[in-house]
Amino acid sequence: MVGTKGSMFKKGIILLFIGFTFGSCDYFLKNSDEVLSHQKKTISYEEFTYQTDNLNNQVYLDTLNERMNGYFIVMYKGTVSEEFQVKSGLLNGFLKSYNPEGILMYEKNYSNGVLHGKTFEYFKNGNLRSEANYSNNTLNGEKIGYDGQGEITSRETLIKGINYHHYYQENKMIMSEFKKNINGTVYDLFVRYDAFENISLVLGKRDYDTTSKIIYVFDSDFNLIETVDAEKEPSKMMHYFQQMKLPNM
Repeated sequence: MVGTKGSMFKKGIILLFIGFTFGSCDYFLKNSDEVLSHQKKTISYEEFTYQTDNLNNQVYLDTLNERMNGYFIVMYKGTVSEEFQVKSGLLNGFLKSYNPEGILMYEKNYSNGVLHGKTFEYFKNGNLRSEANYSNNTLNGEKIGYDGQGEITSRETLIKGINYHHYYQENKMIMSEFKKNINGTVYDLFVRYDAFENISLVLGKRDYDTTSKIIYVFDSDFNLIETVDAEKEPSKMMHYFQQMKLPNM
């Protein structure tokens, strides 16, 4: 009986080992790309290329036209030009880009080829130029822009599918751009603010209208007050454009 029990125990161990081994193969194969995505390799631009797939994602390919896996540092004329992490050819992790002097210009995070996570852009002196957060290629929260001294110059937000761009000078909002449905018609609006951040002027063009030279003028409650045809009334059009013009333009 002892021998029989011992034999059964050994068989059980062997079967357990076989089950674990073959069951784990899929796990290790699936995660091997993950391991490779953290291994650093220095390459040149001649050693890879990329194509766009049917989802408009960049697919990174090596010289054998195979999808790349790993953490790559791209050198150009002796200086780091890019760093990126790819898994099965798609960006997974970060993408960093440097100028010819080797100064970091931007860094972005990706998941399965799309923007996902924090993004940062920098001035040549290293100061932050913009920062944003993305979720599955969609802006999540605000994208904030800065000038060289660190003052906020712009804010971009996505609310109910509409992008709102707000511009600032000396910490005050001076202009906004966004789309708005007014009485069944969608307009691209440009809103100018006074020194107290009250609406002083609203100009609009019909959405997707690239040929018309007609500008629509609205009051602060977005009621249409005037329609101006640039070809027929160029001086009036110029009058409104001068009012919309920012001080540093």
